[in-house]
Amino acid sequence: MISLEFQGVFMKDLCVTAGVDEAGLGPIAGPAVFGLAVVDDETLMPLVRDSKKLSERQKFEAAAQVEERARMTVHHIVTPAAIDEHGMGKMWQEAVLSVITIADTAYPESRIVVDGNKRSYGSPKRVEYIVRADASVLAVSAASVIAKCRQLLAMDRLHSLYPKYGFSSHKGYGTPEHIQAIKEMGAIRNVHRRKYVETLAEHQGFTVVWRDE
Repeated sequence: MISLEFQGVFMKDLCVTAGVDEAGLGPIAGPAVFGLAVVDDETLMPLVRDSKKLSERQKFEAAAQVEERARMTVHHIVTPAAIDEHGMGKMWQEAVLSVITIADTAYPESRIVVDGNKRSYGSPKRVEYIVRADASVLAVSAASVIAKCRQLLAMDRLHSLYPKYGFSSHKGYGTPEHIQAIKEMGAIRNVHRRKYVETLAEHQGFTVVWRDE
């Protein structure tokens, strides 16, 4: 009887997938956010798909559905200051390993899928790294939505603090509007990512003036 109960738990956990994805790697300002969603494979989430294919309103509607129906959601925020100090490569490794560890601890027999083919050192061997998993694995799509919505909220908050930079429109990316604002008003420490901004400025031939928050 004990062995049958164990088998039942094991089989149930095998029908659970933990998905990992991130948002905000490319912007020159604001945080990067890493999302985890643990989902029963039979769960229906008709609003959820790759966040890049959703409007902003649809992203938040999908995120609400994930929060309602997923077993677990986690978001891990990497600040601009941490990116400046340690580099995005190291912070990516640490953040992905952190959320994988949470999934592995809470659901040790679940399938774990990370979007992309870059591997997190130290992660369990059973972790799968799949290119475009955000478009093919529901749990990863759910993680994508969770991460993106948190990143959007962070940019909206920055817009409320620094409205002249237009964060609510460009979401931290290096658009012409954003670059012009940096040229005119300077870059903000712990809001803009130093290496990203200075590399961009070098390529465009201007000097960055840094201002405190």
